[in-house]
Amino acid sequence: MKRIAIYGGTFNPVHNGHLQTAIDLSEQLGFDEVRLVPCYQAVHREDVSVSAEARLAMLESAVAGLSSLKVDDIEIRREGASYMFDTLAEIRESETNASICLVMGTDAFQKFNQWYRWEEFLHVANILVIQRPHEMPHWNTELNAWVNQYQQPIESAQTLKYGAISFSELTQLAISSTEIRNKCQAGHQIDCLVPVQVKEYIMKNGLYQ
Repeated sequence: MKRIAIYGGTFNPVHNGHLQTAIDLSEQLGFDEVRLVPCYQAVHREDVSVSAEARLAMLESAVAGLSSLKVDDIEIRREGASYMFDTLAEIRESETNASICLVMGTDAFQKFNQWYRWEEFLHVANILVIQRPHEMPHWNTELNAWVNQYQQPIESAQTLKYGAISFSELTQLAISSTEIRNKCQAGHQIDCLVPVQVKEYIMKNGLYQ
């Protein structure tokens, strides 16, 4: 059974922290395919500052040559508000026999019960929550009951088509897109934070200035 990890976000811009997490999903957790899914219109945060097309171009340049990573523009092609449930349901229709895991960090998962159709996610996919080493997050009462009902080991989330919640520790680089945008605006260097081709795109197009 093919094991697919879905890693969504605004990627505004994509940075080395995003890429390291995606690579670890492939190399450490053994996913056959890691799909990075840039949103078209963010639902749970303010509008992003550059176009979806620009964010997609930076992401595609960043993963060039990384064979285990794939950019999926499904939400950009769909346009409108980017609801992850709709994305997973559409991917499930084309990947009927695959194990599909939605990957998210603990910060995002803590607000998961505010997401559109959140209780139906396990009907189409598994959920994999990435924790920082030694992190001890706490969930609200509603989420905690849901986790207790559906939590399974990571091995189950990679062998079941859907229906499991799993947790795994990965080292996450302390880099944020907000930090990068602020550095660009201040005229500071971002060389160690993003791939060189992403920096070149930002500079060439005057993004975040």
